[in-house]
Amino acid sequence: MMIKLIRIFFVLASLLLFSGSLFSEEEGSAETSIPVKEEVVSEAEPAPAEETDVAEDSSETPVEESSTVVAEEGAEETVGRMPASVEEPSADDILKRADEVRNPSESFFMKVKVTNIGEEGKPSMFDVSIKGNNRTLIKTLLPKRDKGRNLLMLDENMWVYIPNLKRSVRVGLSQKLTGQAANGDISRMRWSGDYTPKLLKATKKSWLLHLQAKKKGLTYEQLKVLVSKKGFKPRQAHLMSVSGKLLKKIYYQGYKKLAGRLRPSQMNIIDAINDNKKSLIEIEAMEERDFQTALFNKRNLAE
Repeated sequence: MMIKLIRIFFVLASLLLFSGSLFSEEEGSAETSIPVKEEVVSEAEPAPAEETDVAEDSSETPVEESSTVVAEEGAEETVGRMPASVEEPSADDILKRADEVRNPSESFFMKVKVTNIGEEGKPSMFDVSIKGNNRTLIKTLLPKRDKGRNLLMLDENMWVYIPNLKRSVRVGLSQKLTGQAANGDISRMRWSGDYTPKLLKATKKSWLLHLQAKKKGLTYEQLKVLVSKKGFKPRQAHLMSVSGKLLKKIYYQGYKKLAGRLRPSQMNIIDAINDNKKSLIEIEAMEERDFQTALFNKRNLAE
């Protein structure tokens, strides 16, 4: 009997211990489930996505980007964009300043030599008297066969004196003077006032302008002109027809002191189709002079 009571006691004790261990495991599993849920929530928070957006925005910085532009001699150079805070001069201002480099004043005199590269014969020599942008008298000195073949420009009208005929003949500014040089290349030196400028491109070193003729009868209907930001110096120009066809290229070179400041003393004109056809215009002397309006008269062409 005693033995049976002892066995019952052990069975009851075993049951109590087993039920206690189950209770403690359920409590433990309930406690650990809370932090697991917190970790899942923290992974779903949007903060990391916001940080990624900011990084993407900050990587798109225009100042650090670079663009490829056409350089002065047809080469390519890579330059950074100019900061937005730097104010560019207007196209009109750029053109006026470039004209000031090529022209010393409203009234001036030049000694000009034109050499046709690759052609036989001596260079042509001219005395050029300019008053404003609408009066020019050109006296032909050389070659001897052309001496006295003088030209007069009044506004967009031009006449050439033919010594053999002893009379003046109407010609155009765009007509050939000699080689690749046109009459207007040495008689009408200012762009401002004749052309409407548009800024096509600005780089760290230069501006590219498009010039559209405001009136009929000018030397060229349209041009593209490259102007250096250092001193507003013209560097090169593409000379085009009404349709935009490239006719000639001109390079402004040989900068030296003329009439008180640095100016291009050479204009190298090259045919757009045949680059072996070239004419070099050289300004051998330039000085400011005040001419009387009466000088610019057809009667003076024969002198």
